[in-house]
Amino acid sequence: MNKTVKEIIFIVVLSVVSAVIYTLIFNNGYSLTYKSVSFKAGELINSNEAFSLSRLSDVLFIDARPIDDYIAGHIKGAVNLPLNSSRSQKMAYMQKIHKEQKIVVYCIDSGCPSAERLAGQLRFMGYNNVSIYTEGWLGWIDAGYPIEKGGRNE
Repeated sequence: MNKTVKEIIFIVVLSVVSAVIYTLIFNNGYSLTYKSVSFKAGELINSNEAFSLSRLSDVLFIDARPIDDYIAGHIKGAVNLPLNSSRSQKMAYMQKIHKEQKIVVYCIDSGCPSAERLAGQLRFMGYNNVSIYTEGWLGWIDAGYPIEKGGRNE
């Protein structure tokens, strides 16, 4: 073999060894196969906990239901960010919200997956202080807590 081929082989081997060492040191192991990534949606809270949080001025309630449902009635002070809104709409709204903001997401009831999915998306966007009000809108109404109708996000 000529000198150039040997140099190329040496550089390739050195690169592979360096990449493996880097991965072992900084990523706590390596994988040659794709790993699926899961995102924790958030802490689950009940009606009493949600009501207590609603009384605090620094907690943002997000209604994950469609806009028509939100307008028909929602938790007092909640904003609407439907799960089915586009990524750009979500990002445009959430860029106004500080990443450490306490957020409570809800849907219609515990059978609705929208709150959990939206909470997961928010956590993926970097919002780590997200809770899911599992009993949702129907639990809120059943408890007789304050509601409002109409309105749109600011």
